[in-house]
Amino acid sequence: MYYRTIPTDRTVDEISNLIIGEEAGGSQFVENKVSVLKESSEDRSNTLKNLAKFLELDDSIPARPVVILAGADKPQGKSLVWNGVMLVQGVMKVVEIYR
Repeated sequence: MYYRTIPTDRTVDEISNLIIGEEAGGSQFVENKVSVLKESSEDRSNTLKNLAKFLELDDSIPARPVVILAGADKPQGKSLVWNGVMLVQGVMKVVEIYR
């Protein structure tokens, strides 16, 4: 397992593309937590970050994820694999990921 930060100012579509890009290297999104990370510079200390956890896979790329805001239409033929909070365009939102 390893972690990547996802920028907090991105749209749902941009977050989806970031996850897809990360997974193209042979890993799978597991979860996201909104965390306070200590930064080295004074002006950025104690800022909230999306901290996404990924699982490394052996020679495979998972099915493409569909990332939506909770309450949006569910994608047909897909199953919910994760839901939780993310900072989307700087606002805390409940997000769902389907595969």
